[in-house]
Amino acid sequence: MAAKLMPVDNLIPGMILADAALSLNGKVLLGKGVDLTPRHITLLITWDVQSVFVDSTEAEAEPVETLTERPTESLECLACLNEQNEIVQTVGVNFDIVRKFDIIPVAQIRNSVQLICSAISPVHSFEVMNALLINQATLTDFIPRHSVMVAYFSGMIAHQLKWSEADIAGVVMASLLHDIGNLSMHSIDDLRTKTDFAKTAALLKKTQGLSNQVILGIVQHRERSDGGGYPTGAQGDKIHPYARVIGVADFFHNVAYKDTCNNPFPVLDTLTAGMFDKFDLKICMIFIGQIKNSLLNNRIMLSNGKEAQIVFFNSSAYSLPIVKTLDGEFIDLSKNTNIHIAKMISPF
Repeated sequence: MAAKLMPVDNLIPGMILADAALSLNGKVLLGKGVDLTPRHITLLITWDVQSVFVDSTEAEAEPVETLTERPTESLECLACLNEQNEIVQTVGVNFDIVRKFDIIPVAQIRNSVQLICSAISPVHSFEVMNALLINQATLTDFIPRHSVMVAYFSGMIAHQLKWSEADIAGVVMASLLHDIGNLSMHSIDDLRTKTDFAKTAALLKKTQGLSNQVILGIVQHRERSDGGGYPTGAQGDKIHPYARVIGVADFFHNVAYKDTCNNPFPVLDTLTAGMFDKFDLKICMIFIGQIKNSLLNNRIMLSNGKEAQIVFFNSSAYSLPIVKTLDGEFIDLSKNTNIHIAKMISPF
């Protein structure tokens, strides 16, 4: 591969890195052979990288698309967020049917499954994940919003696992219904940490149109790899793959959005600690990677009131990244213990 040194400001999507892009202290930011996207270029600018080596044959080629010709990421993210909110409202209506008539409207919920599956293609993964991570509106009660967010997360994990379209749709369906038994609000005290499996089983028993795989995904999503989950204490491979994916997505959303503001950073460390015993290792690594890639360059509010962007993650503590404030100051939160991330900030 012939290399040419190129200023970052002159980079064009589609160019290929001929050598790794390094930070000022020598850490690899992007690896050799990366096909640059608009987001990669934005991140390089944010990281204050001045120039990189690119494949000279690609550099000489006429660009098909420039950075300014693409819609801004914030507009794409807003479109994804609006679509997610519409699905939450629809699922909320479907869940009202469950509450009132004690039946699961499978056909109607399958429509939402199709919408989610069409939205989570890898082409739009950054925009979809960004919208998920900032999503904090309250259009319905907790269960519909949580179920939809878990369905998105689970579907995106399934894509990375290279599951078939049928299995992606299956895990999305199971995700939407994973807390269906909790719709009887009086039946359980803490909706975030418990599931009413007796009510869930009663509903599933009289429901037609759900595969055994979907049912296992629903009833096993609180099981843990070390046998410390419930309802049966199943371990390892005895837990269905759908349930293992939903277990990670469900835990993440419950913990990251338990307060009035969304802060997904601490839960990354919790997942990292738990992926060797409680959760599926491969699923955790995929999911953590997806979230890290999305959080880079995102806006956050620090505990000192300053707004900043994430520019680099410390592998020892994902909740303590290196950030860059609006006035250009770089702060390593792993070394400055007096400051922490307070919340994420919506880009619009």
